[in-house]
Amino acid sequence: MKIVKVTLKVEEIPKHKHDYEGKGYITFEVAKMKQPDNFGRTHIAYVTTREEVPEEKTTES
Repeated sequence: MKIVKVTLKVEEIPKHKHDYEGKGYITFEVAKMKQPDNFGRTHIAYVTTREEVPEEKTTES
């Protein structure tokens, strides 16, 4: 069985939290790297963040 260990800085967690239906979540993805890095790590984690997109202003004719 292959296990991927993920370590997160506790102080970084709140800024990645998003809410859905009144509950808080943190979403991240783990991907295998093409080759191990200098520390022998074989996977990398990406945190999914929500980006607010401003609504477009419509002009009335």
